[in-house]
Amino acid sequence: MPDVSGGHVGARVLVAADRVSMALGAGSIRTKVIDDATFELRGGEHVSIAGPSGSGKSTILHLVAGITPPTTGAISWPALGPASSLRPSQVSISFQGPSLMAPLSLLENVELPLLLSGVREAQARDEAVAMLERVGLLEVVERLPEELSGGQVQRGGVARALVGRPKLIVADEPTGQSDHVTAARVVDLLLEVASSLGSGLLIATHDRTVAARMDRHWTVHDRVLKSEMP
Repeated sequence: MPDVSGGHVGARVLVAADRVSMALGAGSIRTKVIDDATFELRGGEHVSIAGPSGSGKSTILHLVAGITPPTTGAISWPALGPASSLRPSQVSISFQGPSLMAPLSLLENVELPLLLSGVREAQARDEAVAMLERVGLLEVVERLPEELSGGQVQRGGVARALVGRPKLIVADEPTGQSDHVTAARVVDLLLEVASSLGSGLLIATHDRTVAARMDRHWTVHDRVLKSEMP
């Protein structure tokens, strides 16, 4: 039962998992994806998570973000409240695959979490435009997701994840479809926003350059989550 807690002692615990396991399917085709994971992530911590494709990285992210409940074990958000109160304002997630809503423009997609949190329309638009400028997408704000490149869609997802000033930021391969210069810009923004807000940041990445910029490193292999020294 590896325990990957640690770092930023004294900071508020944003998410804590106790012997969490996750299985998919049912009966004879039931497959365990994560086995007996125990971890904590605190405010101000920046953590990378790595592992082979299909190893369970995305499952860990979904558990942390409160999207998927564990099959066994317990997960809680001591500084944030129950799972029902996490999104859209306290926990945000940038998905690896396309996640923008097809009928909405890029700008409308990024505005959405602000509007759902009760921000006035004019303020939501101003903040969404400012965030899209920071990810280099100001010239395409009125385009639909289908009119954007894969990298633009991914950066739009990052902008949407950050615009609401979340206390916990979860990002699944946020630079996977970007060139090195754009990837560095995206990571700069993730770290800048997380640091300015004192937010926790958990990034799944295959990019060692990205991982090297984090405080701590988790790995998933053969269903087991472990912690490595920076």
